[in-house]
Amino acid sequence: MLAVQNAVDYADLGVATSGATLFRSLGVATLGAIFSNRLHDELKRLLPRAVSALVRHGLLRACGVDRAGDGGGPRYAGSEGSGYELTDDGRAALALLVQAGEQRLADLLQGWRPEEHEELARMIAAVARQFFVDPAALCAPLGAGAG
Repeated sequence: MLAVQNAVDYADLGVATSGATLFRSLGVATLGAIFSNRLHDELKRLLPRAVSALVRHGLLRACGVDRAGDGGGPRYAGSEGSGYELTDDGRAALALLVQAGEQRLADLLQGWRPEEHEELARMIAAVARQFFVDPAALCAPLGAGAG
């Protein structure tokens, strides 16, 4: 922005600044739409395989699956739109991931004092809340609670 403002006469400063802002906004909107569409396509392609792999490795199972008579192992019986729940092994794996994440964050923030940076502390708290999921929400139908 500063380069644009320095490149024009004072009389054209408002036009140059608003023009640069407009083109920057259009670029962000266009690239955002492309990225969003691409992300949707990739998730649609990869998520079923990821869920199947977690089910196959015994970390996830469809909610409400009656496991009687199947040898106690998790089985994939969810229909489209059904929820999933972590198995005991899945919860143990999640606990290890959370512990590793907490340790890494503690290492990165060593010596940092939240009271000296209140805005950053609020942002870190908000981000942290996004990484922790209510286990009950894992059994909600896909798309429930969104919006």
